[in-house]
Amino acid sequence: MGQNRADTVIRNCGISGSIKIKGPGSGAGLVGHNMGEIENCYNLADVTLETEILEGAVIAGISNTTTGPIYRCFNAGNLEFIANDLSTLQSTIIDIGGISSYSQNAIQECYNLGSIYTKILANEERETHIRVGGICGNAESTISNCYNRGKIEVNSSKATLYIGGIRGTGTNANENYVENCYNIGDIKFNCEEDLYTGGVSGVNGNIANCYYLNQSDYTNAESGVIKTESEMKEDSFVEQLNEKNQMTIWKKDTLQINNGYPIFIWQ
Repeated sequence: MGQNRADTVIRNCGISGSIKIKGPGSGAGLVGHNMGEIENCYNLADVTLETEILEGAVIAGISNTTTGPIYRCFNAGNLEFIANDLSTLQSTIIDIGGISSYSQNAIQECYNLGSIYTKILANEERETHIRVGGICGNAESTISNCYNRGKIEVNSSKATLYIGGIRGTGTNANENYVENCYNIGDIKFNCEEDLYTGGVSGVNGNIANCYYLNQSDYTNAESGVIKTESEMKEDSFVEQLNEKNQMTIWKKDTLQINNGYPIFIWQ
C-alpha cells in the first residue's frame, strides 16, 4: 500500500515475496506512508532499493515515514539499500529501519529479525547523513517494548552515520524515550567520516531499561546496559523488562522460537 490515511487502521495483515526498486524512490514491506494505525501486521518480503539519487530514498520493513502508531508488528524480511550517489543538492538524509525508517508516533511491542545492509558511494562534494536502526532509523517518538535480532551493516565512503540496535537517532532524542527494549543483533560499520553507534541508540537521550550484547567498538557506551547471552535468557531478565509496564508484556521463550531470548506474550 502506498499510503495509509489518518482515519484508517491496517490490522492483521502480512506480505511475503520480494520487493525490488531500481531508480529514485523508496521501499517498504507494508506501507509507504502511514498516517493511520498499523496493528498486528508483519512483513516477510525482502526489500531492495538500488538508486543513484538519494533525495527521498528510504527503506523499511513495515512503513517508511509514519505519523501514526505501530503496534505489535514484526519484520522478517531482509533490507538492502545500495546507492552510487549522483545527486546535486548540498546535503541529504537517509533513514532506514527494520520497522519504520522515520517515525513521529509510538512504536510498541514490535520486533525485527531481518538483516539490514547498506552500501552507499556518497558524493564527496556534499554532506550525507545515514540513520539506521533495528527498529527505527530516526525516531521523533517513543519506542517501547521492542527488540531487534537482525544484523546491521552500513558501508559508506563519505557520510555521517547514526546506527543503533533499536534507534539510529532522534531529532528530539532528549524528549523521546527508548524504553524496555533489547538488541542482540550484530552491528558492523565502515565509514571515513563521523560515527555515532550504540547497542541501543546511536545517540544519547532518554534511554530507560534497555539492554544489548557487548560490542567493543560502539562510540556511544551509554546506549543501554550490557548483558551477556546467558543473563538475557534468565527469568530475572524477563522480570526486568516487565518491571515498569502496567501489564505483563514479556515472557520467557520456553519454546525456543527466539533462541531462548524474551518474547512477547502474544508470540
